[in-house]
Amino acid sequence: MEVQLHPDAEAELNNLPVAEHAAMLNAIAKLVAIGPTLGFPNTSQVQGTQLRDLRPRAGRSP
Repeated sequence: MEVQLHPDAEAELNNLPVAEHAAMLNAIAKLVAIGPTLGFPNTSQVQGTQLRDLRPRAGRSP
């Protein structure tokens, strides 16, 4: 699976502290490897939509 980041998301990713940046890259790598079936706790449903929220550190990220 290919993951494309919106330019604003990419800018935000690049401005994260080192540990958070690494956690996001790890979450993105899981998404690339597993694809759209990546489930909880790595993703969660965005209420009222068909979108999923990528959750670095299984939602334990600050």
